[in-house]
Amino acid sequence: MEDYDFKNLIIDKDSMDGDVHLVEASIGIRFANFIIDYIGRQAFIYGLALLLGLIAANNEALNSFLIEVAEEEEENGYALADIVLSIIAGLLYYFLFEYFTKGKTLGKILTQTKAVTEEGENLTLGQALIRTLCRIIPFEPVSFFFRSRGWHDIISRTIVIDERQSTLPDQY
Repeated sequence: MEDYDFKNLIIDKDSMDGDVHLVEASIGIRFANFIIDYIGRQAFIYGLALLLGLIAANNEALNSFLIEVAEEEEENGYALADIVLSIIAGLLYYFLFEYFTKGKTLGKILTQTKAVTEEGENLTLGQALIRTLCRIIPFEPVSFFFRSRGWHDIISRTIVIDERQSTLPDQY
């Protein structure tokens, strides 16, 4: 028998697709994912801002609009448009990664973890979207410190597993 970390074992069953052993990622690994994804998300946001700037340089209407927004923000003393665009870009980072890479983000790729359904299957479009939208709940980023699963896991009915210790259904 393989050596599994039974302390974090979520599911251990035989299915028609083969044995399924899901071992939940540790809090330390989840924290590493958070830090790596924070850096990746910031790079994604800066990349989108750079792309927007390049497009605006060749589009007079967009350039004028962005200048107007910047002047209004400077006049009001806050950067609401920057905040809103940063939140949207951050949510896009998680959604695009988790849906199109089958439950992975940059952090999960580097730590060899992945988000799966509670049955060990790939995330559905809806689950990826729910996981993403839950990330705007206040204090959600620290919710996994108080229990093994964060609010975005619980609400979307997903778990983050350690791929090195888990055996997934044959569909993978």
